[in-house]
Amino acid sequence: MAAAIGFFSSPYYEVAKVALDYQEPYAIASYRLANLPKSDFEREIEQAIDDAEFDDARQIVEIGEAQGHVFDPELVTRTIETPTARTIREGTDFARGFITGEVKGVSGFAGAVSSDFMVVGDIRDILIQGPRAISGQDYDKFVLGLSLVGIATVLPSGPIDVGASVLKTAKRTGKMSARLSKGLTHTLKRLVDVAALKTAISGGPKRIVRMARNSGAPRVIKVSDKQGLKSMEKSSLARRFDGVLRPGPAKELAEVAAATQTIAGKGGLKASVRALAHADTPADLGRIAKLSAKTGEKTAGVLKLLGKGAFRLGRLLMKVVYAAIWALSWFLGAIWYSLSIARTLARMSRRMATLHA
Repeated sequence: MAAAIGFFSSPYYEVAKVALDYQEPYAIASYRLANLPKSDFEREIEQAIDDAEFDDARQIVEIGEAQGHVFDPELVTRTIETPTARTIREGTDFARGFITGEVKGVSGFAGAVSSDFMVVGDIRDILIQGPRAISGQDYDKFVLGLSLVGIATVLPSGPIDVGASVLKTAKRTGKMSARLSKGLTHTLKRLVDVAALKTAISGGPKRIVRMARNSGAPRVIKVSDKQGLKSMEKSSLARRFDGVLRPGPAKELAEVAAATQTIAGKGGLKASVRALAHADTPADLGRIAKLSAKTGEKTAGVLKLLGKGAFRLGRLLMKVVYAAIWALSWFLGAIWYSLSIARTLARMSRRMATLHA
């Protein structure tokens, strides 16, 4: 009994629960948030205010309060941006991102993504990078490949243009982790058929732009687990680029874009950008997408507080191992104790029987 009380009241009990659910990133994030000192929350709130990331600051306050922390009212007040200042800042950043692709803050990122989502940015980048690829010059494989995918890739569940655009913008603005970038670049090297691209963009930029204007919402690719890539609802612009993307790499890339889109849909654009900064592999993105289904609009704040610790065991793994050993020892001890009692009771029963005999 004492051993049971000791185990269930120890910190290792909570870790043991994480061990039993180690494939669930929400369990990992919840444990870490519950054990995060109040000073860490306050530090991140101050940093977010200094960076004019007021949404982050408010999210972190809410996450901290959910853990039972009470923050200085003056600090909480500073997380609130005036509506006028917010409107001016976000409008300016969005316009700059939409027109030039230059990113400043999440609004600028949203502007850059929106231009791609409306095909404007995709056409712009194809007409810049395409001729370089055809002539044998150095070109940005990442931007060209994702622009071609962004001419409108769809999944059975809906469009993933946003995911492709977020990936491209994150790469271009240096907001994607080096390891994830390297892995995706390897996929993109196999993606584009340069000979088919040469045919697709023949006739010059004006013809491509005219086709884009005359096309409805183009939808080029459908990803099916059983059938792979399948063409559907092709506009004249989509047909123009038919055959430019090799099916295998395109399917891989579409799945990554879909995970990115899921994170953006559950947690917002900032969450998807932050996910790309912390994820090293497509599997990491999948875990963050799973996390975002539970954390919702607070996903960006959770990632800011915990980083990779939001979806990986990391150093927590040793505690999990210790907890597993402790739990196993307690379990075996409980069995041994139960057997000892059973043997003692059996001996007492035999003695009683002998005395009565």
